[in-house]
Amino acid sequence: MQTLQSGGIQGLGAYIGYYVNLWKYKLNESKEARKMNEIRSRYSESSAVYDRVERANVAASIAYEPEPYDGRVVMFLASRQQMLEGGETDHGWKKVGIKKLIVHSIDCFHGNIMFEPFVQQIASILNQYFKAEDQ
Repeated sequence: MQTLQSGGIQGLGAYIGYYVNLWKYKLNESKEARKMNEIRSRYSESSAVYDRVERANVAASIAYEPEPYDGRVVMFLASRQQMLEGGETDHGWKKVGIKKLIVHSIDCFHGNIMFEPFVQQIASILNQYFKAEDQ
């Protein structure tokens, strides 16, 4: 595995590409947030409902205690991000008590994983699992 230090220009290019794609993602996210704020300002009643739902979602996520799962979980790991950050490759999922955790490493940074060509790799892997279940 290459690190950014040993990857030379290619590693630097991937690192810069990650931030370019992350910037595109954040820009799109910002546009969506502006749209939501515009909609919320037009409909003050729905804004109050939205705020209540948002607060309920935050409270639920804080209170959530995962329970063991007796099934299979397929996880995708952005391997270049993992190289930069280190830590556990399962991001703590094994501690939840998953019967079968399958980790697929995708050669990208976290912010790139939903962009081409990486999203296509994920789709291909998931389709293999779906086809196997149909048989």
